[in-house]
Amino acid sequence: LFLAHNTGSTEIETLNWLHATICLTKATCILETGSLDGLGTIALAAACRDNGLGKVHSVEIDPAAFDRLVSRMQRHGRLVQPWRYNYKAVKKKRKDWGHC
Repeated sequence: LFLAHNTGSTEIETLNWLHATICLTKATCILETGSLDGLGTIALAAACRDNGLGKVHSVEIDPAAFDRLVSRMQRHGRLVQPWRYNYKAVKKKRKDWGHC
């Protein structure tokens, strides 16, 4: 019924809806909580790029997921410039988070 990159990622239809919603509302500040594989982040940032305004702020508590997100965003950086992060600051803080 729905298509997805893998069993845990956001469905393609939902990614298209997110992109369209951001394009329609012209959001300037987007907060994403939980990024898993970064596909939602790319959809949101691409909408900001297409609008010519806005920025996506991603928050991820899982160190492995955060590392995957950073890697994916670095590979697609020229496509999704509105996304920003501070890798060193986040990595330093991660050590203090402990386990939930």
